[in-house]
Amino acid sequence: MQRWQRSKHHAETWDRMSEIIRLVSQINDVTKRGISVVHAMALLPEAEHARFWNEQFLPLAAQEHALREKLMIVGQRNPSTSSIQ
Repeated sequence: MQRWQRSKHHAETWDRMSEIIRLVSQINDVTKRGISVVHAMALLPEAEHARFWNEQFLPLAAQEHALREKLMIVGQRNPSTSSIQ
């Protein structure tokens, strides 16, 4: 493999790993917000739990799910150049 191909491969790998780290960080942030929402919900009267859950927690759960799908796609993506053995 020529040197420029190795450099390109390494650059693509670093870009991919940076994207994975960014997505994991975003998932972590959303998860923390979800935990905070659940704690806040526990302080409310039981009659308000369902509304609060639907308005506050479910959007975060959907956001987390979308981020996890992106992470799976990025994690499964193959570099455009052949891998170094």
